[in-house]
Amino acid sequence: MQRILKKYNKLLKFLITGGTAALISFSILYIFTDILGFWYLISSVIAFMVAVIFNFIIQKYWAFQGNQSRKSSRQLFLFIFISLINLALNSLGMYFLVEKIGLWYMLAQFFLTGGQAIVNYFVYKSVVFKEKI
Repeated sequence: MQRILKKYNKLLKFLITGGTAALISFSILYIFTDILGFWYLISSVIAFMVAVIFNFIIQKYWAFQGNQSRKSSRQLFLFIFISLINLALNSLGMYFLVEKIGLWYMLAQFFLTGGQAIVNYFVYKSVVFKEKI
């Protein structure tokens, strides 16, 4: 069991941090849309940005344990660049799934978050928080 945990340590940590970021994002999305009355796309962007900030800090220092400060600016740049691409795809996906397909905005965000999580794990691991060999 210990060998399996060690082998999949980064993946497990990524899932925990990503799940926490998703919970933050969904909470903000719901609060801003249903309670405060913001348009769902505006709420989605706000929620996404808060989750990205949380996610970078937790992914860097816990999930991928990259505490090298000299790499921080490069990692932050790559993380933000990838996040901006994700934000654009997420916003387009939200609009399409809600306006064209008719999905409830929270369900649309659930599907989009799941798809992005799968891709992001491999991108973060191999590009942003890449270990030197």
